[in-house]
Amino acid sequence: MTKLVRLSGRRDLRLETWLSTVCSRSNLQNVFNPSIATFHGDTFISFRAVPPSGGRVRAYLVSGSAEDWELVDISDEAQQQGAPFIADPKFVELNGSLYATFNTGYSATANNAIYLMRIAPTRGLIQECVVSPRQRVEKNWAFYIGPNGALMALYSLSPVAVIKCVAGSLEDDRRQLHFDYGFSGSPSTASRKLTIGTQLLVEGTTGLLIAHRKFHVGPKRAYLGRVARVDLRSSEHDLTLGTKLLIDSFGQFVSPTKKLNPNLLSATYFSGLARTCDGLLLGYGINDAESRFAHLTEGELW
Repeated sequence: MTKLVRLSGRRDLRLETWLSTVCSRSNLQNVFNPSIATFHGDTFISFRAVPPSGGRVRAYLVSGSAEDWELVDISDEAQQQGAPFIADPKFVELNGSLYATFNTGYSATANNAIYLMRIAPTRGLIQECVVSPRQRVEKNWAFYIGPNGALMALYSLSPVAVIKCVAGSLEDDRRQLHFDYGFSGSPSTASRKLTIGTQLLVEGTTGLLIAHRKFHVGPKRAYLGRVARVDLRSSEHDLTLGTKLLIDSFGQFVSPTKKLNPNLLSATYFSGLARTCDGLLLGYGINDAESRFAHLTEGELW
Protein backbone atom coordinates (compact mmCIF):
# COMPACT_ATOMS: atom_id res chain seq x y z
CA MET A 1 0.00 0.00 0.00
CA THR A 2 1.34 3.43 -0.96
CA LYS A 3 1.94 5.77 1.98
CA LEU A 4 1.80 9.55 1.81
CA VAL A 5 4.54 11.40 3.69
CA ARG A 6 3.57 14.94 4.77
CA LEU A 7 6.45 17.41 4.77
CA SER A 8 4.61 20.32 6.40
CA GLY A 9 5.64 19.17 9.87
CA ARG A 10 9.34 18.99 8.95
CA ARG A 11 9.83 22.53 7.62
CA ASP A 12 13.08 24.46 7.94
CA LEU A 13 11.68 27.77 9.14
CA ARG A 14 15.11 29.40 9.34
CA LEU A 15 15.69 29.03 5.58
CA GLU A 16 12.09 29.91 4.76
CA THR A 17 12.31 33.09 6.85
CA TRP A 18 15.56 34.13 5.15
CA LEU A 19 14.11 33.63 1.67
CA SER A 20 10.89 35.38 2.65
CA THR A 21 12.84 38.37 4.01
CA VAL A 22 14.96 38.64 0.84
CA CYS A 23 11.90 38.55 -1.39
CA SER A 24 9.88 40.93 0.76
CA ARG A 25 12.66 43.54 0.71
CA SER A 26 12.98 43.10 -3.06
CA ASN A 27 9.22 43.23 -3.74
CA LEU A 28 9.15 39.74 -5.24
CA GLN A 29 5.89 37.81 -5.06
CA ASN A 30 4.69 34.23 -5.69
CA VAL A 31 8.04 32.75 -4.71
CA PHE A 32 8.23 29.05 -5.62
CA ASN A 33 10.38 26.06 -6.65
CA PRO A 34 13.54 26.74 -4.61
CA SER A 35 16.79 24.85 -5.14
CA ILE A 36 19.54 24.99 -2.50
CA ALA A 37 23.27 24.30 -2.28
CA THR A 38 26.15 25.04 0.07
CA PHE A 39 29.39 25.92 -1.69
CA HIS A 40 32.62 27.22 -0.16
CA GLY A 41 30.82 28.17 3.03
CA ASP A 42 28.04 30.17 1.37
CA THR A 43 24.41 29.16 0.93
CA PHE A 44 22.89 29.49 -2.55
CA ILE A 45 19.15 29.46 -3.22
CA SER A 46 17.61 29.75 -6.66
CA PHE A 47 13.88 30.25 -7.12
CA ARG A 48 11.17 31.65 -9.36
CA ALA A 49 9.02 34.67 -8.55
CA VAL A 50 6.86 37.40 -10.01
CA PRO A 51 9.03 40.57 -10.34
CA PRO A 52 8.16 43.92 -8.72
CA SER A 53 6.71 45.21 -11.98
CA GLY A 54 4.44 42.17 -12.32
CA GLY A 55 4.21 40.22 -15.55
CA ARG A 56 5.98 36.99 -16.43
CA VAL A 57 7.72 34.93 -13.75
CA ARG A 58 11.52 35.33 -13.56
CA ALA A 59 14.36 33.32 -11.99
CA TYR A 60 16.51 34.67 -9.16
CA LEU A 61 19.54 33.65 -7.12
CA VAL A 62 20.35 34.68 -3.56
CA SER A 63 23.71 33.78 -2.02
CA GLY A 64 25.55 34.40 1.22
CA SER A 65 23.88 34.25 4.62
CA ALA A 66 20.88 35.71 6.41
CA GLU A 67 23.09 38.58 7.63
CA ASP A 68 24.96 39.29 4.38
CA TRP A 69 23.35 38.33 1.08
CA GLU A 70 23.26 39.24 -2.60
CA LEU A 71 20.28 38.87 -4.93
CA VAL A 72 20.79 38.41 -8.68
CA ASP A 73 18.23 38.28 -11.50
CA ILE A 74 19.59 35.28 -13.41
CA SER A 75 16.82 35.58 -15.99
CA ASP A 76 18.38 38.90 -16.96
CA GLU A 77 21.90 37.41 -17.15
CA ALA A 78 20.74 34.48 -19.30
CA GLN A 79 18.57 36.63 -21.57
CA GLN A 80 21.49 38.94 -22.28
CA GLN A 81 23.26 35.84 -23.62
CA GLY A 82 20.37 34.70 -25.82
CA ALA A 83 18.18 32.49 -23.63
CA PRO A 84 14.58 33.66 -24.14
CA PHE A 85 13.27 32.50 -20.75
CA ILE A 86 14.34 30.57 -17.63
CA ALA A 87 12.24 27.89 -15.94
CA ASP A 88 13.16 26.09 -12.71
CA PRO A 89 16.89 26.66 -12.17
CA LYS A 90 18.42 23.84 -10.12
CA PHE A 91 21.89 23.48 -8.62
CA VAL A 92 24.40 20.74 -9.37
CA GLU A 93 28.10 20.53 -8.47
CA LEU A 94 30.33 19.45 -11.36
CA ASN A 95 34.15 19.30 -11.45
CA GLY A 96 34.50 21.41 -8.33
CA SER A 97 32.21 24.22 -9.50
CA LEU A 98 28.58 25.01 -8.74
CA TYR A 99 26.27 25.11 -11.77
CA ALA A 100 22.62 25.93 -12.35
CA THR A 101 20.69 24.04 -14.99
CA PHE A 102 17.42 25.34 -16.40
CA ASN A 103 15.09 24.96 -19.36
CA THR A 104 13.43 27.69 -21.40
CA GLY A 105 9.86 26.62 -20.75
CA TYR A 106 7.12 25.86 -23.25
CA SER A 107 6.97 27.41 -26.69
CA ALA A 108 4.09 26.95 -29.11
CA THR A 109 6.28 27.66 -32.13
CA ALA A 110 9.72 26.10 -31.49
CA ASN A 111 11.62 23.55 -29.45
CA ASN A 112 12.72 24.77 -26.06
CA ALA A 113 16.29 24.34 -24.73
CA ILE A 114 18.25 23.01 -21.74
CA TYR A 115 21.18 25.04 -20.38
CA LEU A 116 24.01 24.83 -17.87
CA MET A 117 25.49 27.96 -16.29
CA ARG A 118 28.42 28.10 -13.88
CA ILE A 119 27.45 30.03 -10.74
CA ALA A 120 30.52 29.74 -8.47
CA PRO A 121 33.37 30.21 -7.76
CA THR A 122 33.08 32.46 -10.84
CA ARG A 123 30.12 33.15 -13.12
CA GLY A 124 30.30 31.47 -16.51
CA LEU A 125 28.52 31.74 -19.84
CA ILE A 126 25.35 29.78 -20.46
CA GLN A 127 25.96 26.55 -22.39
CA GLU A 128 23.12 24.99 -24.35
CA CYS A 129 22.83 21.21 -24.00
CA VAL A 130 21.84 19.55 -27.27
CA VAL A 131 20.79 15.99 -28.11
CA SER A 132 19.10 14.49 -31.15
CA PRO A 133 16.50 13.06 -31.41
CA ARG A 134 14.75 14.89 -28.61
CA GLN A 135 11.34 15.48 -27.11
CA ARG A 136 9.27 18.44 -28.24
CA VAL A 137 9.59 20.03 -24.78
CA GLU A 138 12.60 19.16 -22.63
CA LYS A 139 12.20 19.76 -18.90
CA ASN A 140 14.91 18.36 -16.63
CA TRP A 141 18.16 16.47 -17.20
CA ALA A 142 20.09 15.39 -14.08
CA PHE A 143 23.80 16.04 -14.70
CA TYR A 144 26.78 14.24 -13.16
CA ILE A 145 30.41 13.39 -13.86
CA GLY A 146 30.76 9.81 -15.07
CA PRO A 147 33.65 7.44 -15.70
CA ASN A 148 36.87 9.02 -16.97
CA GLY A 149 35.55 12.48 -16.08
CA ALA A 150 32.89 12.55 -18.81
CA LEU A 151 29.91 14.88 -18.42
CA MET A 152 26.79 12.71 -18.30
CA ALA A 153 23.09 13.33 -17.78
CA LEU A 154 20.23 11.20 -16.64
CA TYR A 155 17.76 11.95 -19.42
CA SER A 156 14.67 10.06 -18.27
CA LEU A 157 13.53 7.62 -15.59
CA SER A 158 10.93 5.57 -17.42
CA PRO A 159 12.72 4.06 -19.21
CA VAL A 160 16.04 4.88 -17.56
CA ALA A 161 18.07 6.72 -20.19
CA VAL A 162 21.55 8.22 -19.88
CA ILE A 163 23.28 10.56 -22.33
CA LYS A 164 26.95 11.53 -22.61
CA CYS A 165 28.60 14.76 -23.69
CA VAL A 166 30.58 14.00 -26.87
CA ALA A 167 31.46 17.53 -28.06
CA GLY A 168 32.29 20.60 -26.02
CA SER A 169 33.19 20.72 -22.34
CA LEU A 170 32.41 22.66 -19.19
CA GLU A 171 35.91 24.13 -19.16
CA ASP A 172 35.94 25.78 -22.59
CA ASP A 173 33.94 28.65 -24.02
CA ARG A 174 31.97 26.56 -26.50
CA ARG A 175 28.37 27.66 -26.19
CA GLN A 176 26.90 24.24 -27.02
CA LEU A 177 27.45 20.88 -25.35
CA HIS A 178 26.44 18.01 -27.63
CA PHE A 179 25.20 14.77 -26.09
CA ASP A 180 24.68 11.27 -27.46
CA TYR A 181 22.50 8.42 -26.24
CA GLY A 182 23.88 5.52 -24.25
CA PHE A 183 20.74 3.42 -24.53
CA SER A 184 18.55 1.76 -27.18
CA GLY A 185 15.33 3.57 -27.86
CA SER A 186 14.22 7.10 -28.52
CA PRO A 187 13.04 10.03 -26.41
CA SER A 188 9.50 9.47 -27.65
CA THR A 189 9.29 6.45 -25.32
CA ALA A 190 9.88 8.53 -22.16
CA SER A 191 6.95 8.27 -19.74
CA ARG A 192 5.04 11.32 -18.54
CA LYS A 193 4.11 9.55 -15.30
CA LEU A 194 7.57 9.37 -13.67
CA THR A 195 9.92 12.25 -14.41
CA ILE A 196 13.11 13.83 -13.08
CA GLY A 197 12.59 16.35 -10.29
CA THR A 198 15.75 17.36 -8.43
CA GLN A 199 19.31 17.06 -9.63
CA LEU A 200 21.27 13.98 -8.53
CA LEU A 201 22.94 13.77 -5.15
CA VAL A 202 25.89 11.59 -6.19
CA GLU A 203 27.53 9.45 -3.52
CA GLY A 204 29.96 6.77 -4.63
CA THR A 205 28.49 4.80 -7.50
CA THR A 206 24.86 5.81 -6.97
CA GLY A 207 22.78 8.93 -7.46
CA LEU A 208 19.84 9.91 -5.26
CA LEU A 209 17.06 12.23 -6.45
CA ILE A 210 13.45 13.12 -5.82
CA ALA A 211 11.41 12.16 -8.86
CA HIS A 212 7.93 13.39 -9.77
CA ARG A 213 5.01 11.04 -9.90
CA LYS A 214 2.61 12.79 -12.26
CA PHE A 215 -1.11 12.26 -12.69
CA HIS A 216 -3.04 13.68 -15.63
CA VAL A 217 -6.72 14.52 -15.92
CA GLY A 218 -7.18 15.83 -19.43
CA PRO A 219 -4.73 18.72 -19.95
CA LYS A 220 -4.31 19.27 -16.21
CA ARG A 221 -1.71 17.55 -14.02
CA ALA A 222 -0.74 16.87 -10.43
CA TYR A 223 2.80 16.36 -9.06
CA LEU A 224 3.91 14.34 -6.04
CA GLY A 225 7.43 13.36 -4.99
CA ARG A 226 9.02 9.91 -4.94
CA VAL A 227 12.59 9.10 -3.95
CA ALA A 228 14.72 7.25 -6.51
CA ARG A 229 18.23 5.80 -6.53
CA VAL A 230 20.14 5.16 -9.77
CA ASP A 231 23.17 2.89 -10.15
CA LEU A 232 25.47 5.14 -12.16
CA ARG A 233 28.12 2.51 -12.90
CA SER A 234 26.10 -0.43 -14.21
CA SER A 235 25.41 -0.63 -17.93
CA GLU A 236 21.67 -0.84 -17.23
CA HIS A 237 21.67 2.06 -14.73
CA ASP A 238 19.33 0.13 -12.43
CA LEU A 239 16.62 2.25 -10.82
CA THR A 240 15.22 1.71 -7.31
CA LEU A 241 12.05 3.59 -6.35
CA GLY A 242 10.71 4.31 -2.89
CA THR A 243 7.21 3.16 -2.01
CA LYS A 244 6.16 6.46 -0.39
CA LEU A 245 4.73 9.55 -2.08
CA LEU A 246 5.80 12.96 -0.78
CA ILE A 247 3.37 15.87 -0.37
CA ASP A 248 3.41 19.13 1.54
CA SER A 249 0.08 18.54 3.27
CA PHE A 250 -3.23 16.81 2.68
CA GLY A 251 -5.03 20.15 2.54
CA GLN A 252 -2.77 21.59 -0.17
CA PHE A 253 -2.99 18.33 -2.12
CA VAL A 254 -6.78 17.97 -2.02
CA SER A 255 -7.83 21.64 -2.07
CA PRO A 256 -5.03 24.06 -3.02
CA THR A 257 -5.48 27.55 -1.59
CA LYS A 258 -3.61 29.32 -4.39
CA LYS A 259 -2.36 28.34 -7.86
CA LEU A 260 -0.39 30.48 -10.31
CA ASN A 261 -0.68 27.92 -13.11
CA PRO A 262 -4.27 27.10 -14.20
CA ASN A 263 -3.07 23.79 -15.70
CA LEU A 264 -2.20 22.41 -12.25
CA LEU A 265 -4.57 20.28 -10.26
CA SER A 266 -2.07 20.20 -7.41
CA ALA A 267 1.72 20.26 -7.23
CA THR A 268 4.35 19.49 -4.65
CA TYR A 269 7.19 20.19 -7.09
CA PHE A 270 10.67 19.12 -5.95
CA SER A 271 13.48 21.38 -7.09
CA GLY A 272 16.22 21.01 -4.45
CA LEU A 273 18.03 18.19 -2.64
CA ALA A 274 21.07 18.53 -0.38
CA ARG A 275 22.83 16.40 2.23
CA THR A 276 23.00 17.76 5.80
CA CYS A 277 24.85 16.50 8.86
CA ASP A 278 21.76 14.60 10.04
CA GLY A 279 19.83 13.78 6.90
CA LEU A 280 18.52 15.45 3.76
CA LEU A 281 17.21 18.93 2.97
CA LEU A 282 14.46 19.15 0.35
CA GLY A 283 13.44 22.31 -1.49
CA TYR A 284 10.04 22.34 -3.16
CA GLY A 285 7.29 24.54 -4.49
CA ILE A 286 3.57 24.35 -3.81
CA ASN A 287 1.27 24.89 -6.77
CA ASP A 288 3.64 27.40 -8.44
CA ALA A 289 2.76 29.83 -5.65
CA GLU A 290 4.76 29.08 -2.48
CA SER A 291 8.18 27.75 -1.48
CA ARG A 292 9.17 25.32 1.27
CA PHE A 293 12.22 23.60 2.76
CA ALA A 294 11.99 20.39 4.78
CA HIS A 295 14.43 18.19 6.71
CA LEU A 296 14.06 14.40 6.69
CA THR A 297 16.23 11.39 7.34
CA GLU A 298 16.88 9.31 4.23
CA GLY A 299 15.02 6.39 5.79
CA GLU A 300 11.83 8.44 6.00
CA LEU A 301 11.79 8.84 2.22
CA TRP A 302 11.71 5.13 1.42
